[in-house]
Amino acid sequence: FKPLHGEDLILEQGAATLRTCLGLLERGPLAPATDDWKTCVDVGPGAPWPPVDAPDALKSQIAQERGAAYYRALLAETGWWVASPHNAELSARARRGLGDIPLIVLTAMRTSAPASLTPAGQAAFTQVWRQTHWEDSQLSTHGRRLFVDGAGHGIQFDKPEAVVDAVNRVVAEARAKRR
Repeated sequence: FKPLHGEDLILEQGAATLRTCLGLLERGPLAPATDDWKTCVDVGPGAPWPPVDAPDALKSQIAQERGAAYYRALLAETGWWVASPHNAELSARARRGLGDIPLIVLTAMRTSAPASLTPAGQAAFTQVWRQTHWEDSQLSTHGRRLFVDGAGHGIQFDKPEAVVDAVNRVVAEARAKRR
């Protein structure tokens, strides 16, 4: 037995929440507005999600999307990382430079750390997440990271104008380089 630290601990704590949600959802649908619903279904992109005034059809669709099959898929993906730190190492080594292509990495200011993590785990999750975004921005010599205030992990939902602006800037920079 080896104690978990850092990223491994964060992944295992997240996987524990995924297993809990899968178990709950395999027993049947969750009642809206309960603690179980908030943990397993109301997980973003905004809070609450879906919005309180959303049509019932949208609420039903989101609840179905966040059902048992969704959690099985998340567990399979997370399990790949938790099962072997070597997998994360292989993935990291596969990263390569992107030359000087224009690149903007958008980083949300609101953390996406799972609520099930301890405060220390949430802080570590946020630190790893932001460090990874910084590293991604450095893959290009023309890369940069921009923080998006008021956005969570789903920046495209929370602040779509930031995404549109970033895309327009990258396209303009790429066109300017071609001249």
